[in-house]
Amino acid sequence: MDVNQLKIRGDGPERTNGHELTFYAIASAAEENAAALAEVNKPIEIPVTPPVKKLKLNPPDRELTVSYWDSVLLYVRRSDEDIFHPLHLVPPSLNGLAKALENKYNISADMIRHFYKKCKKGITVMMDDDIVRLYCNEDTFIVDVIKTEDNKYDVTLEEL
Repeated sequence: MDVNQLKIRGDGPERTNGHELTFYAIASAAEENAAALAEVNKPIEIPVTPPVKKLKLNPPDRELTVSYWDSVLLYVRRSDEDIFHPLHLVPPSLNGLAKALENKYNISADMIRHFYKKCKKGITVMMDDDIVRLYCNEDTFIVDVIKTEDNKYDVTLEEL
């Protein structure tokens, strides 16, 4: 007797008949096809980058007077105001920010002692020219002007 006859008669370790053989043959073929398709159809991994902030756009008619990196437009408002005011920083530095605040809020640029930036995380940082230079056009802030003991002002820009 060969092994197939033993299986049909039930004398062997497994009891199988023709229908079971067909089922298992179909099932194993389907599993092999699924495994082959899984290898072929692996998901493509595409690196995800954060969205780009608004670019600083320079109108063509201003290219000769102000270069690409020489100005930044910020929108600021006081905490008790509903409307934002534009601050055009020329150049984008602490001096440019002081001049813009002087024009909008009648605060003498010489009377400003320190500039602070309050991040969305709640961290307060003393500002320098590099921080101002990295701002993008149309960034929005709440400006807080506090008079100090020596009759100067501390200005805090809170990110929105």
